[in-house]
Amino acid sequence: MDINMEFNNELINLKFDGICLILGENNQGKTYLLNKIAEGLNGNLKEKFEVNGLKIYKGDYEVIKVSDLDILGTELKLSKSNVFRKKIYGEIVDKMDKNIEQKYLDKLNSILDDINTEVNNKLDNILYNNSLKLITKFDSLNAIVERFTDIYVNDNLYNEKIISKGESRELIYKLILSLIDSKKENQVLLIDGIDNYLAGELLINFINQIKKLCKNNVKIIITGISPILFKYFFGIAKIYKIKNFKLSCIHDFKSVIINTILQVEHSKKTFNMPFDSFAEQNMELITDDDIKYIYDNYIYYNLINIGILYCSNNIKLKNSYDSNVIDNYIIYKDKTEYYLYNSISDILGVDIIK
Repeated sequence: MDINMEFNNELINLKFDGICLILGENNQGKTYLLNKIAEGLNGNLKEKFEVNGLKIYKGDYEVIKVSDLDILGTELKLSKSNVFRKKIYGEIVDKMDKNIEQKYLDKLNSILDDINTEVNNKLDNILYNNSLKLITKFDSLNAIVERFTDIYVNDNLYNEKIISKGESRELIYKLILSLIDSKKENQVLLIDGIDNYLAGELLINFINQIKKLCKNNVKIIITGISPILFKYFFGIAKIYKIKNFKLSCIHDFKSVIINTILQVEHSKKTFNMPFDSFAEQNMELITDDDIKYIYDNYIYYNLINIGILYCSNNIKLKNSYDSNVIDNYIIYKDKTEYYLYNSISDILGVDIIK
């Protein structure tokens, strides 16, 4: 999927195969961006929005979106526009004989008319010059479903005070996965704050299910703030960082590794040569084996630390544990790690605090 869109008065590009992961601190634009993407995929965005070079119209994509604040009670309220409502009841309602539906609605509304008359007569007696009327009427089966559907969890009526937000979130995710039709090619799953209220084994299990899902036709865009997301999606998802409503991305870690090797070698020299000149003279000396060594021994084994850089606006680099430092920091074991983290920070716009 190749999305070109206007965001924060700039044109941006999100290009990915199955999964797009957007990491960053809170209040940096993750939710705002995901909402814009949802609007665009639904054909409701006035600003520029194209997918694979084409303008999007209503109905081109089926968008399933979970907000970072959604809990089971609100997500299953089954209002007419709710995606779960459409998935669960839509086919049943569509297949129902309209004549049969109308027959029972007429009977129900006839009973409600009698109740309405009695209630409003009482109001007329209570209120002087009464202009208040209470009318209960159903125009369709949809209205009944929307108003009178109760939610039960483990045979108990749903109560936000009893069920934790983590349990609620887990149930929402399970419901989403069960409702997605992997045979469809136009489905997009948007999850804002995948790591909100979900951690540890529950989060990892859901991540693994998402990985399986993306092997089908479903496109997935996720936001989060936890470095562990970088570790588990590395090599599978296209990973972006957002800071102050600006996106950045390391499209190829090979260039990061080459820059790291050159920085390390340049630091060993006693003569005063500008780094750019040194890099130009020595870049071709770096072999594929050199690159593979750094990847295997530094990139792969430091995915959490790299994830911290994706999730932070600023960072300190320390060569040992320091109990006096309360700021966000990463411990590096040698020069290679030090320059690796610096190279990544330069691309992602992470400020290194001295």
